[in-house]
Amino acid sequence: MSELPEGYKLVHVASEDGEVDYSLSTPAYAVALSVGVGITSTFSLYSVVTFGGVIVAALFVDCANSEYDFTVVVDIAHQRKTIGAYLVDYALEDAEANLDAYPDLKIWVYVVSPHMQDLLTDREFKIVKYVNNDCIMEKQL
Repeated sequence: MSELPEGYKLVHVASEDGEVDYSLSTPAYAVALSVGVGITSTFSLYSVVTFGGVIVAALFVDCANSEYDFTVVVDIAHQRKTIGAYLVDYALEDAEANLDAYPDLKIWVYVVSPHMQDLLTDREFKIVKYVNNDCIMEKQL
């Protein structure tokens, strides 16, 4: 799994006892909007990455039936520093943890960035559909 660069910290939205820190939502959605990514209501904020106490990246997840969807957003000033790769690997680990409940689990990602497409291709995702300049990629676990 990738590692976060020095100074960056992963913060889980839900604590080990199940308490959700809702104060993380607004800044995480702001990061998504700042990079032109709309997050639909089916996705839940899962984790964020902070730098100097400020949210600079977020992982949104939707897991239903045998489909695990995720979206990674990284603030423009913090891109190309392995933060996105770290969150993708983190999402893949989480998806694999769901295999007992969903043995036919398929991971689905709507990709808007060529860099993210390359990153997912390196992790054995396949393009299943093009949508304008974007694509949908899947991986069967």
